[in-house]
Amino acid sequence: IPALWPKVRPLPATFKLPPVAKEIYGALLATDSKMIATQAAELKEVLISYAQVRAAQIQSLGELPLVVLRHGLVQPQMTPELTELMEETNVRLQAELAAQSSNGRLIVAQNSGHAIQFDEPELVVEAICEVVTAVKTPANLSKEPVSVA
Repeated sequence: IPALWPKVRPLPATFKLPPVAKEIYGALLATDSKMIATQAAELKEVLISYAQVRAAQIQSLGELPLVVLRHGLVQPQMTPELTELMEETNVRLQAELAAQSSNGRLIVAQNSGHAIQFDEPELVVEAICEVVTAVKTPANLSKEPVSVA
């Protein structure tokens, strides 16, 4: 599996590294057994967390200030069918999450892949500042979905 890792989970297309550095980074990810073991352990914990959230049957986040950031660039998976399924599922689930709060909204980072924090760090900082301000000054977030290019 380590040898296949870059093909199974390619680096985000917009990851801002020179092409040679992307290749080196991908090779390091593919051969680092600690990284693969850590990801496996993380996946196990994520699945437990998902089960806990489902068991809690949360229907609403109330007025909790919430900004959901969604990537705008399609993230290729192992097959086109899987890519389409993952994209449709993520779009639906992220919209549902933003709607769970009466003070939540969805922002689509049009120029970002999975790693929005690398592709559009300023957008992540703005979202964090917006939520912090809303918590400190009981301000309502804009309910309009935003698409940032």
